[in-house]
Amino acid sequence: MLEIRVKEVESASRVLQAAILAGANQINQVEYTVEELQEVRAKARDEACKVAKDKAEQYAQNFGLKLGSPIYIEENSPRGWFYGANTMTQSMSVGENLAGGRESDQVLSSGSVEVMLTVNVTYALPQK
Repeated sequence: MLEIRVKEVESASRVLQAAILAGANQINQVEYTVEELQEVRAKARDEACKVAKDKAEQYAQNFGLKLGSPIYIEENSPRGWFYGANTMTQSMSVGENLAGGRESDQVLSSGSVEVMLTVNVTYALPQK
């Protein structure tokens, strides 16, 4: 077993192709991760909070109410998402057809990691 990490996603297929040509016949758990996870999650959180507040203010205005302070805030990650790792995994088995001349850019499909979260906010609606 061997673990290889590359910072440039474009080079991952070349690295995998070299491993295949050297005799590897199985590749497991190709993972795409976010290097600056906390900063990216903070930006996602800021955006989610802004969207939640804008929607709440719109509802309050449409019903002739004034929006109060938040009384409950909850953050949720998407179902099946491991918060600590923040990874997308791709598994594949490599047969003779891949080792036998397939171009390196075809060994690995491109991938991306989308950092998502949901913020649920309950606001007070003070009496006029």
